[in-house]
Amino acid sequence: DLPAKAFSYLTSHGSLDLEHIEFFKKLMNRLDDEDDKAAVVHTARVVYRLYGDIFRGLTAAEHDHAAA
Repeated sequence: DLPAKAFSYLTSHGSLDLEHIEFFKKLMNRLDDEDDKAAVVHTARVVYRLYGDIFRGLTAAEHDHAAA
C-alpha cells in the first residue's frame, strides 16, 4: 500500500468528495509494478505544482496589470 502522503492532494480536498479518495486509493493499490506507482505519483506531483502555478500566474498577471 502507498503511504498516506501519496494522497496529499486528494486529502487536502477531501471534504469535497470523500468517495474519490477511497476510489483512487483502491485504484492505486491495484498497481503491482513499483515503476507504475512511481510514475503515477510523479505525475500527480507535477500536475499539483502546475495547477498551483495557474493561480500564482493569475496573481502575478493582476499585479502586472495594476502596475501598468
